[in-house]
Amino acid sequence: MQFSAAHRKATLFILAVLTALMATGLPRVTFDTAITLLISDSSPDKQRYDEVTEIFGSDNTTVLYIEDADLFTPEHIARLRNLVDDIAVLDTVERVDSLFSVSNVRDENNALETGPTIAELPKTVAEAERQRDIARDNPLLVGNYISADRPAMAINVRVRVADNTNENVTARSHEQIGELLEPLKGDYDDLFQIGRARIAYEMENGMSRDMVVLGGLSVIALMFSVLVFLRNPGFALLPLITSLVSVIWTFGFMGWMGIPVTLLTSMLPALLLVIGSTEDVHLVSAYLERLHEHPEGGRAGAVAAMAQRMSTPVLITSGTTAVGFLAMLVSDTIILRQFAIASSAGILFNIFVTALLVPMLLRTFGPRRPVRTREMTPRVDNGGDCQNEDSSTKTGLIGDWIGQTMVRIGRERRRFMVTAFIAVAVAAVMNLPRLEVNNDPLGFFHDDAAIVEDTQKLHETLSGAQTFFITLDIPDGNGQFDSAELLQASADVVDVVQGDDRFDATMSLAQLIRLINQKMSADPDAFTVPDNDALIQQFLLFFQRGDIERYINHDRTMANIVVRHNLTESTAANRAIADLQDKVDQVLAGHDDIDVDFVGLELMVNQAADDLILSQFWALLLVLVTVFGVMSLLFMSLRAGLLSLIPNLFPILVAYGGLALLEAPLTISTAIVAALAIGIAVDDTMHMLIRYSKECRRTDNEDVAVARTMQSQAMPVVSSTLALGAAFALFAFSEFSIIVTFGLMAATAMVTAMLTDLLLMPMILRHTRPVGLWQILSLRVGEDVLYNSPLLQGMSRWQIKKLILLSELHELPAGTQLIEQGAEGQEMYLLLEGRAEVYVSNQEGHPRFISAIHPGAIVGEIAFVDRCARTATVGAATDITVLVFTQESTQQRLRHYPHISLKLFRNISRVLGQRLAATLNQIR
Repeated sequence: MQFSAAHRKATLFILAVLTALMATGLPRVTFDTAITLLISDSSPDKQRYDEVTEIFGSDNTTVLYIEDADLFTPEHIARLRNLVDDIAVLDTVERVDSLFSVSNVRDENNALETGPTIAELPKTVAEAERQRDIARDNPLLVGNYISADRPAMAINVRVRVADNTNENVTARSHEQIGELLEPLKGDYDDLFQIGRARIAYEMENGMSRDMVVLGGLSVIALMFSVLVFLRNPGFALLPLITSLVSVIWTFGFMGWMGIPVTLLTSMLPALLLVIGSTEDVHLVSAYLERLHEHPEGGRAGAVAAMAQRMSTPVLITSGTTAVGFLAMLVSDTIILRQFAIASSAGILFNIFVTALLVPMLLRTFGPRRPVRTREMTPRVDNGGDCQNEDSSTKTGLIGDWIGQTMVRIGRERRRFMVTAFIAVAVAAVMNLPRLEVNNDPLGFFHDDAAIVEDTQKLHETLSGAQTFFITLDIPDGNGQFDSAELLQASADVVDVVQGDDRFDATMSLAQLIRLINQKMSADPDAFTVPDNDALIQQFLLFFQRGDIERYINHDRTMANIVVRHNLTESTAANRAIADLQDKVDQVLAGHDDIDVDFVGLELMVNQAADDLILSQFWALLLVLVTVFGVMSLLFMSLRAGLLSLIPNLFPILVAYGGLALLEAPLTISTAIVAALAIGIAVDDTMHMLIRYSKECRRTDNEDVAVARTMQSQAMPVVSSTLALGAAFALFAFSEFSIIVTFGLMAATAMVTAMLTDLLLMPMILRHTRPVGLWQILSLRVGEDVLYNSPLLQGMSRWQIKKLILLSELHELPAGTQLIEQGAEGQEMYLLLEGRAEVYVSNQEGHPRFISAIHPGAIVGEIAFVDRCARTATVGAATDITVLVFTQESTQQRLRHYPHISLKLFRNISRVLGQRLAATLNQIR
């Protein structure tokens, strides 16, 4: 930071060059809405899925829904036939199945015929209606290709298997089919396409819009909030500038790394803006604070002090935030892993850009003088209550009022507040088991979105758009599914599926054979599998290879049952599949030679949802352990590490407990709220602990130290939280319901974190005395103090530094009187720097010089033990730095450091004993 302020032109040049280099990756950025992003990249089911789709074709099906009161007329049928032919030649299409191609079994003039229902175009309405009735007479066509009671039909388009590896190609198939449908929309009451291709297309368009809209709204909300609280338009521009550069770097990085824009990474512009703004606000607050304290230093002095004070906390808080996002790498879900890398890189880029840009901009354009307002500085009256006195300090009336109010509430309502926080935490934990997971892409959209309404209409009129396979396999090859026994086993499985109303329709070889048997027998009750192998072989002759290749492999050792459904919630879908698997295992209990697999991309997506909670638990645990370790190391105290977890964990419990209470599902978007909440909460916690550590060195009164801490930190905490909350709340304008839920959940977590910091932190601070590792490392103590002071004998250099940092430090000018002869006192002083002199006044009041004292010496040790009248006068001969000890404050400050306390009081006893012995020798 100091480099950027001192070398502004060089800094600007470095930023410009780096930005230009990173921007070269922007043309490489691609959009990816692949459903495969939602599964584990190490899923053992993926290999089986690839094998099955290689044999039986893609499960990536687009359903064209056509409905019209006059649908079955020659004109409409002719148009649809042309449409089918046009779709079949598209390069993204593997196969088209419809009433124009799917084989039907029917009785024609007392003869059994097979072939497409609409093999020839009808010439009259009567012919068209007859074709409709023939189709409806086939139970395998009803629900799959034609509605039983409405003038509606479906055309099923299978997208090529190769395209499944790139969902943008699948989205292209939607565009191609859409271009063919567009001229026909005015000819039919309802005409649309539903499937994975449309989901990909809608997601890509929604993501593009969200990046623009949410980014713009976040900018407005943030600038308005910062402007309201900091009252300077220039300060409102700082987060915008740093985030803009960070976004360029992040997306350039994504381009070079091959990380695409997905539903999660599309949020990065808004996230970097709102998260990065917190550090901008803290830096500006530190700049203004220094400007108020030392206006004579101007911009240069304020920026230098800001850099010195904020470099460590900003680096650490940004690092922990990045770790929070990076922890999502424990997940096997591809989209979360990509987001983990991109978001953590974005956070690190943002802090690097902030560290270079903010000091440079403040040094160039920042205010030169403080804006003085009537302020309130905390003081403590004799009763221990915090009062206020007028002063020209740094935080503003709002920040002062908030700080004082929070301290007062924490002191006067401590028991109530602790009880309330515990009650809320317990309620949240009790609700967590109710949390369900939804990973289904269709659930990403709003309930009133056209794609959701169209999917529901397809489900109600025909069958659900989602498809999976149930494969039956004889791995040793000792059996074929064209035999009566194994075909009956397949039929039993079909019956189980059809007996569960959670599944809409099935297609299989067993059903085709049943249908022919029924037609051949002319008996409606004969919809059964024949028990004669030879008869089954004769029935198979009715079909071309293309009619049955979807349902049985070439050597007939594998059978495939195609199941359609409309289960768009992962938890419900997983439960239904688990129930179905149990029932299938029961009906096949006597067929140990048959291996059963449930195969489908949506199935893997839903199964990955179950892993989402476990992976996020481990990610959260990793982050909490990291925060605990970092805080414990930084403040050299396990107690400080444990206490710092409270304000970081509580917002997460509230957010996820509230999510469960509202019966909203956990999704890939809401799963990242934990990392986000910790990143923001630990930022405020870190700044409060550092500030409290500083204030503790200025006063031995904890109430004053807490009040000063809250007064200085209330403004940046409140302003940044309200800005973040407002920005996240504006996610309600997203095209996706899961982004809306994420925004509201994140806003809730932000506000909860703010309330926890303001209400709970004052109570937590009273139970710790933090000393920063960087303070110990940077503290310089003279050799005279380290090795010659009787007060520090037996202590290590580390313990001496910690004692100094835990004690009240005063820097006094020459001429200051530390001790006055005859006056009562209880303070003991350890001289760290400078020189002091001891005088004793005679009966006439004339002072007589006794001795000079140098660094390492102590004075006033008798009064430390027992308040008494001073026997001599001690004054500063030069500017001095002293540590001030009283028995009460020392016991309070060192209560968490017993080893240091023991050595200190033992040394005091030794000093007193030595002086008592010297006095006795003089008397003798």
